[in-house]
Amino acid sequence: MHTDTFTEDDEAGAHLATTHLLSHGHRRIAYIGDMVHLSTETKRVEGWRRALRDAGVDVDERLVASGVSDRESAASALERLRGIDDPPTALFSANARSSMALAHVLRGRPMPYVGFGDFPMADTLTPSVTVIDQDPRRIGALAAERVFARLQPEPGVDLDEVTVIDVSLVERESCGL
Repeated sequence: MHTDTFTEDDEAGAHLATTHLLSHGHRRIAYIGDMVHLSTETKRVEGWRRALRDAGVDVDERLVASGVSDRESAASALERLRGIDDPPTALFSANARSSMALAHVLRGRPMPYVGFGDFPMADTLTPSVTVIDQDPRRIGALAAERVFARLQPEPGVDLDEVTVIDVSLVERESCGL
């Protein structure tokens, strides 16, 4: 039985986000995630690490904060990160849930950040949040096309079971703080 999977290029997206923050002069960029043991976040952590290494920046594992899924855990993670010697100057948030929690917690004490995945009102917040766009409509359209292709297969056409979709950076204000 064939199972089709559509996923974003998680590692490349994290690399793009981190590289964007590096281009703004940041060298201490924290990774904020929820469940870093999941395959998507594992790839995002690796993209964050690779971007830092590519820029000649040492990877400091103390800058990884996991379990961030709500305002309380975001506040706790930020408090811990701000309390270490040589704290981060910017954040990469690995998912929309973490980004939304950070948006609330960063009010009054903003810090530059990029989130993986756009979320409602990210463009209307002050500052508006720079994100890695996953384009869920495109994923849905590709999945629907695949269903029809599986229902009426063309002879000699082999369909990939795993489709990795490119992501893009939507630059907003949150990196220019």
